[in-house]
Amino acid sequence: MIDISNLHIGMTIKGYKHMCEVIGDKNKGTDTKGRERQKRNWKRYFNWTEHSRYNWKITEIYDNPKPKVDGRVNNGGARNKKYCDHMDYLILQKCHQNNTLIGTKYELAVKFGLCNERFRQFFPNNERFAEELKIDKRYLWFFYSRVSDKIKTIIFDSVERLKRLGCIDYDFDEYYVKVGRRKPQLMTDEIRNKIIALKNEFKILNEESYFDPFQVKEIDNWYKREKRYKEEMQEQLGIRYTFEVYKILGLLVTDKINELETVYGKDFDHKKVLNQKIVDSIIESAVNYQEKKKLDPFWNVEGKIYTKEYHELKDRNEYIEVMKKCADYFISLN
Repeated sequence: MIDISNLHIGMTIKGYKHMCEVIGDKNKGTDTKGRERQKRNWKRYFNWTEHSRYNWKITEIYDNPKPKVDGRVNNGGARNKKYCDHMDYLILQKCHQNNTLIGTKYELAVKFGLCNERFRQFFPNNERFAEELKIDKRYLWFFYSRVSDKIKTIIFDSVERLKRLGCIDYDFDEYYVKVGRRKPQLMTDEIRNKIIALKNEFKILNEESYFDPFQVKEIDNWYKREKRYKEEMQEQLGIRYTFEVYKILGLLVTDKINELETVYGKDFDHKKVLNQKIVDSIIESAVNYQEKKKLDPFWNVEGKIYTKEYHELKDRNEYIEVMKKCADYFISLN
């Protein structure tokens, strides 16, 4: 239970640690997901704006706590409802047709219509894509990083939910490809630990051990650092790239398919609707960001501190149009 008696509207809070001290809540440290859940709970009692990492302003204090929203994937939480029925249906339908689905994250994304083939081919072709679109290639890395996370979340929220319901089961294997060779090799613990150590050396991991170019603060050009890491992975470890292959096995799929067809109808195009929702969300996010920046020039999305270069990209007048162009080029199925 938190204590909001020391808060008042307009009060300045010097960041996350200070907030925990003021309201008597536990400091989650580097547990990023724990912090996010904690902040969602705080917003049941009060609200605030984050002008910088250490400059938060209390804007609202509620007489009675807002109802707690159960956002877990098994309970139709608001954060998943936008996509979950359509993604569930597409996975179940593929499993019903083939029993087993096998593919990398992006191969599955293309099969389900979450993106088109160009997005899957991003890494070897990103410079050519930037030239074709006539945009700063840094926008492509921003777009790829954010949409990649979104696609993985959409797919595996549904996969985990359907597994809990007993409709499917799944597993995955990690692979790496050595320099000068095409045949993938199964990842070993030794190789995996060496790769993690190299990523840590170049400081391109965020708190959840994922690559995030926009949180690299030590150099101005994060692209150079990521490129150096790739080069060192080849020179030190002799590895060209790594990937995961997922295996999704259909178990009890028919009843859930019938349930969804009762709601949407047998002829409903889940792939088309899901794809359009992803396109719309990308554009909506860009529009919302710039609208909030107009109202509050110091507004910092999600309270995170990114590089100056990151903010300059999003603050440009062309940002919304560039995101529309990227969404159409990499995501739309037309």
